[in-house]
Amino acid sequence: MKLSSVFAHYLYQNKTLNLPGVGTFEIDPAASIPDPSDKNSTDFMHLIKFTKRSILRADDELIEFIRVHTGKIKPLAESDLESYLSDGKLLLNIGKPFFLEGIGTLQKLRDGDYEYAPGAPVLERLDAEKPGDKILKQRPAFDSGYSQIEPENNSGRRILIGLGLALGLGAVIWGGYSLYNRNTQPITPAAIEDKQTPPPATQPAPVKEEDSAALKKIDSLNTAGATQQPVLSTPASSTTAGSFRYVLETTANKARALRRIAQLELINPRIKMETTDSTSFRIFVELPGTPADTLRTRDSLNLWYYGKKDVKVSVEQ
Repeated sequence: MKLSSVFAHYLYQNKTLNLPGVGTFEIDPAASIPDPSDKNSTDFMHLIKFTKRSILRADDELIEFIRVHTGKIKPLAESDLESYLSDGKLLLNIGKPFFLEGIGTLQKLRDGDYEYAPGAPVLERLDAEKPGDKILKQRPAFDSGYSQIEPENNSGRRILIGLGLALGLGAVIWGGYSLYNRNTQPITPAAIEDKQTPPPATQPAPVKEEDSAALKKIDSLNTAGATQQPVLSTPASSTTAGSFRYVLETTANKARALRRIAQLELINPRIKMETTDSTSFRIFVELPGTPADTLRTRDSLNLWYYGKKDVKVSVEQ
């Protein structure tokens, strides 16, 4: 049964129909309801009176009446009622008539009041429909003649809401799992915190192809095996025979020295650090070569480490 027909039957039986946001339809309690087949039944429609009132909530009896005669659960009955009245008020606000089958038509006037015109009595019998026998028939809320409004089937909306909730829950679970994995990963040397921001000049610049000869030489001398965490060591008595020590940086900041050596060892484990009295820290690398190669190697390392032409890398033998 259409919702507008349910309104009419409720009004016929209870003699009062309160519609939230619209107003109240009333019939004289002493009036008798004629049979729809009676040819004089249209005269009965003139007994219906309408009063515009501010009604905030639908009567529980009306919602229960809709539930019984549409075969829907109470929340869906309330939803259909709200949707129907919302569409009706929209019609009134745009200057179109709001038709209620078996009751009449409302039209909004320029002063904001509603004008009521009686209609024809409803001919549909009031029989409770079984949910299993009901055929959902979806129609546009606004037909071509703006004659009546039917509640739309909300099953598609419920499916979309369910999918949205499922996707949201999945995103929350995935985010929590990713955060847990991030927090349980072991701390790497690159995660050493240094509250003092290093000068921009000390950041290694991108290595150009023509200036990577020294780095290729370092990589070619890597030996297999795991590397250990850098530790403070006393300076060696001398470099390996036939090799030269290139001092990349000397600093008195212990935290910076530890952070830099941790970063550099990820690039190449041959880069080391030493200290004499825990007040001066030197980061260096030993490379084999001849005296004729030292200047070119030093310049390449300086450009890679500092990214500028000022030579700060020193050479020792």
